[in-house]
Amino acid sequence: MAALLYGGHRDQLEALLRGMTVWVCDRYEKDELGIAAVDAGAFEEVCRVVAGPFEVGLAPRKQSQIASVLLDICATLDLRDVYADVRNDTLAVSLYPSVLLVADGPEQLSREGRSNRWDFNPDYADTIDGTATAAPHLDRARASDLLVPEERWWDLMAISAVLRDRHFPTAIAAAARVGA
Repeated sequence: MAALLYGGHRDQLEALLRGMTVWVCDRYEKDELGIAAVDAGAFEEVCRVVAGPFEVGLAPRKQSQIASVLLDICATLDLRDVYADVRNDTLAVSLYPSVLLVADGPEQLSREGRSNRWDFNPDYADTIDGTATAAPHLDRARASDLLVPEERWWDLMAISAVLRDRHFPTAIAAAARVGA
């Protein structure tokens, strides 16, 4: 995404983020089941996406890690209008962004890090204006010291892809700086 922004394709990046937000929020509309948690099985993942109007024995889920990822990308890349739209749309469907806060030390790279903790519905700002961080976990002064330095952002992105339950806003920012 950072490559789109710094490759001169800001409009395409904004359209992509807005389109992703619409798709995600559609999964949380009335009579929908939400998106499955990262540790859900394949049956639940499929049911949550396509079986909303049917009785499949699943309760609607309001938490969403992808909502947090979308908000964090917009905030990190300073896409103020898109951020405001993502925030408004997620609030409109009562979606609760969730982010895994990783602890200092080796547990931050572990699926079962006992010191890591989920923050469900972090205090995201409704808009960003550059004067304050969009959410507490984006405040670099309060962030955990990562074992993988941010200049190795590609490694952090790979860790996110493998573990599926976390993302690293510092990696997004570092990737964006490479393209600048």
